[in-house]
Amino acid sequence: MLQPYLTGSVDGWQLALRTLGARGGFTGAAHDLGRATAEVHAGLADALPTTVLRRPQLQRLAASMTQRLEDATRVVPALRPYGDGLRQAFGALGDLARRGRTRRAQRIHGDLHLGQALHTPEDGRWTLIDFEGEPARPLAERRRAQPVVRDVAGMLRSFDYAACHPRGSGAARDVDGWAQDWARSNRAAYCEGYAATSGTDPREDAALLRAFETDKAIYEVLYEARHRPAWLPVPMSAIRRLAAAPAEHR
Repeated sequence: MLQPYLTGSVDGWQLALRTLGARGGFTGAAHDLGRATAEVHAGLADALPTTVLRRPQLQRLAASMTQRLEDATRVVPALRPYGDGLRQAFGALGDLARRGRTRRAQRIHGDLHLGQALHTPEDGRWTLIDFEGEPARPLAERRRAQPVVRDVAGMLRSFDYAACHPRGSGAARDVDGWAQDWARSNRAAYCEGYAATSGTDPREDAALLRAFETDKAIYEVLYEARHRPAWLPVPMSAIRRLAAAPAEHR
């Protein structure tokens, strides 16, 4: 995909860290980023085929997420105490399938996080980049039509990561109350911005959003355990939250 060179742009990760360092607000930028994400999803849906995930596809999706959890637990034993709660997240997705619910799917970004978004100060616009998907996943999977909520889940996890970013050391820092509030408010602002453009708040599809956010956090646990053990507490914090979340069946 060809994209224009954006003079003076800064990626969302650096912009977020700059704001955190100054203990400043980011909700306006997060809201605009949500709007930009929804605009990209609409453009992809217009340009490329869309489909509907029915019972077989949703059941396969839930099963693949559950299998990734089982595989990850064998590698990272710290996941074991949270296994039941995490399986519940994927079980709720399976329940949607059994009750005949469907979900729309389309081509998405596939690896969306703050570093994949460029902000241009002159006009305040966001531009999403690098649509190759997660490099660790097979090409066929990256090309497959998926619910847009998967991209949303990736960005929500990115806000949590930014809040935990170290200040001058290599280890993820303990998150104080202000940083927790920063992440929470920006997660909300991003979803509100997405809803303002798409007409649908991703948080309303709670079962699907929780499943994708849980799957992403498990992926992060594996990555950090293998490459940056000092950062393992970041996704493990999300694992604890997601495992304790009440079941959603819609």
